[in-house]
Amino acid sequence: MKKLSLSLLTALVIASGAKQSLAQNSFRGFISGGDEHSISLLCDGTVWTWGKGTDGQLGNNTIGLGAGSLVPVQVRGIGNIGFLTNITQVAAGRNHCLALRCDGAVLSWGDNDASWQLGDGTYLDRATPVLVTLPAPAIAIAAGGGDGSGSGSPIGHSAALLNDGSVWT
Repeated sequence: MKKLSLSLLTALVIASGAKQSLAQNSFRGFISGGDEHSISLLCDGTVWTWGKGTDGQLGNNTIGLGAGSLVPVQVRGIGNIGFLTNITQVAAGRNHCLALRCDGAVLSWGDNDASWQLGDGTYLDRATPVLVTLPAPAIAIAAGGGDGSGSGSPIGHSAALLNDGSVWT
């Protein structure tokens, strides 16, 4: 994997045909890559994703074969209403994403296999964000995937640091 500078990222977004407003917004500093998708957070608190969307990991209410985008798409809101706003941090897992809202709520979407990485009490893949069930507000999030063996394991995982100092996975 190569490190991309912000200016190169902006150039790629513009060259890809994405809305020019996305490239002109100030970048907040959170960008993360999953197995075959990426997520970024703009300074206005909106979240944008691009890449493979088979498991709903783009958060734009698309799922299944052929779901994906070569250009950034804005992540929908909970219940497919509006768009995510007031986000302060994002993280990409293998085939899922997390977002931390300014009130400490954690949202998740995408693949939800036997690891229960979405934290919503189900095994269902989600094409739009759902609230993660946590006992207290979060102050940081992390996501990852795979088992490190190179076996292509579909395992994903999520973690949240809560304001009481506890870590939930």
